[in-house]
Amino acid sequence: MTFDSSNGFIYVTNLASDNVSVINGTTNKVIDNIAVGSSPCGALFDPINGYIYVTNELSSNLSIINGTTNKVIDNLAVGSSPQGAAFDPINRYIYVTNLGSNNVSVINGTTNKVIDTINVDKAPYGAAFDPINRYIYVTNLASDNVSVINGTTNKVIDNITVGSRPDGLALDPINGYMYIVNHDNNNVSVINGTTNKVIDNITVSSGSLCVIFDSSNEYLYVVNPVIGTISIISTTKEKAKFPAIFTESGLPSGTLWSVTLNGTKESSTTDTISFSEPNGSYSYSVSNVTGYSIFPTFGSINVSDQSVNQSISFTEITKSVSKYTVAFKESGLPSGTSWSTTFNGTTNSSTTGLITFTSINGSYSYNISSIAGYTISPLSGSVNVEGKNVTVNITFTHVKVTVRKYTITFSESGLPSGTSWSVTLNGTKESSTTDTISFSEPNGSYSYSVSNVTGYSVSPSLGSITVKSGSVSKPITYTVISTPTGKSSPSGISNTELYGITGAVVALAVMGTVVTFLRKRS
Repeated sequence: MTFDSSNGFIYVTNLASDNVSVINGTTNKVIDNIAVGSSPCGALFDPINGYIYVTNELSSNLSIINGTTNKVIDNLAVGSSPQGAAFDPINRYIYVTNLGSNNVSVINGTTNKVIDTINVDKAPYGAAFDPINRYIYVTNLASDNVSVINGTTNKVIDNITVGSRPDGLALDPINGYMYIVNHDNNNVSVINGTTNKVIDNITVSSGSLCVIFDSSNEYLYVVNPVIGTISIISTTKEKAKFPAIFTESGLPSGTLWSVTLNGTKESSTTDTISFSEPNGSYSYSVSNVTGYSIFPTFGSINVSDQSVNQSISFTEITKSVSKYTVAFKESGLPSGTSWSTTFNGTTNSSTTGLITFTSINGSYSYNISSIAGYTISPLSGSVNVEGKNVTVNITFTHVKVTVRKYTITFSESGLPSGTSWSVTLNGTKESSTTDTISFSEPNGSYSYSVSNVTGYSVSPSLGSITVKSGSVSKPITYTVISTPTGKSSPSGISNTELYGITGAVVALAVMGTVVTFLRKRS
């Protein structure tokens, strides 16, 4: 039996008459009987496509009824003697237990095709889906256990031993427990969906078969067909609570962070956030903190009679900042000339025509180092980097430099007028028959030498002169060199002859004076 929530109809399988009765839930009247396969047993409603799936035990197929038209639209072959069915709304798969072939057929509710067959234990009968852990629980009549199928992988992950001949089962989604009816033991096994362990066995009347859970009052209703009674079990009781502690790492001290567990949000500026929960499986999510990535950001924790600790790691996000090339391209310099650019405080040099820097977006200043003999345009400025590479053209222009020169004058004394003399300055020789020799030189220090003149000594004969933005004069003194008696003077007359001539001249002068005096007296 199953209920169609979209139209309010109840669909009841009639094992002996090979049909399904449709009851209007408002009037409680049978409004239709739909022929299906042989010996219809289980029924299941898919709220997504509005179809009702009916297992037919003797025809080993699955009748698919359109809930809008109440018409059979397909009969899908499954395993041998199909019995129960369970629906996973997450992947939209229908799981059908096949009593005679010891397996479970998996049908895709979108395509209505069998996509997998899962082997379980002997004589699988009932099936139920747990939306908390996404497991499908299958009762195996002949092996006295329950197979647990992972709905994500469609693999059997456990076989839980229960009582004798387990058949019907029902889930209490509030406490996360699965209730299994054991036909031969007159009891109901309680399985904790978090641990997949039997935690209790509840005694009911003999010959119990089917069970259903009412979420409105949290009651289980167990059908006892042998004695014609229904056992009612309350699943509500005060549940012990245990700490669920979330501990973060990676955030600066005092940073606010938050965790939402089972719909309840808690925040803290310390490294721990605590909740208190009874046994069960609970989903959680961690709120974002600006500038940090989180692992894990969400998940689930299982509380099972003890505290649970969940670590949360925050990692600071390193932003990837794009960088761009700022190129300074020169023209005008001779090949191989070294030049430099300072950009945003960093100086790079090159002997090629290009100097490059890398930078993020922004505005930056630059200046070009000067080079003697050249003007630079532009010499300095600013560069705006805006999401692309930038090239700045720099032009060097050669400047012809005029060097100012100053007069260096050498003045001689001591030489007879018209005597030729010479001075060599900085490798250049100049001669003159006057008393001066001049040169024209820029600032600097220069060596000189004065040539010899026969019969004269010269002082200084050599030295250096420093020009400092002004004319320079250097006196040069020639001195006659004295000669011994009998030797010729510079004129070629011996000294004795020179003395005689001098005496004669003096005597003639005296005689002339006397004659003049006598004439005046007479």
